[in-house]
Amino acid sequence: TQMAERLPGPDPRFTWNAPFEFVLHSSNAHGWPQIALALTNIDGTGAEQVLAYARCHVPLRSGAVTMDLPLMQTVQATPQHKVFGALSGPPELRDLAFLCSAEDRVVMNAKRVPGHVRLAFNVAISDMGTLNYT
Repeated sequence: TQMAERLPGPDPRFTWNAPFEFVLHSSNAHGWPQIALALTNIDGTGAEQVLAYARCHVPLRSGAVTMDLPLMQTVQATPQHKVFGALSGPPELRDLAFLCSAEDRVVMNAKRVPGHVRLAFNVAISDMGTLNYT
């Protein structure tokens, strides 16, 4: 969890410098790691509310890779839920891993929201050739 404050001005930006380092050992690239993000805000009552979600796969090539992830916000699926959502706000995911799985994602409705998250990766992959991956 990282906290940031928006910079004032005509082009407000948030900056997080959160280096993560991890090592994965596998003989199969199936289920390649993904990163899921939830951008939250603290409202006037002190409650945390999710503004947007983003996700991506970790790059499969060595080197420096920069990715711009589009932001999405969950929306209500039915007119009845939309009435309830007008009072309670957009629906929130209980578990961010849901974004990374293919199971039941067809039941989730989302809309694109303005903005993006830029991730910078420095990836080192070795011994893929010995496993016949190119």
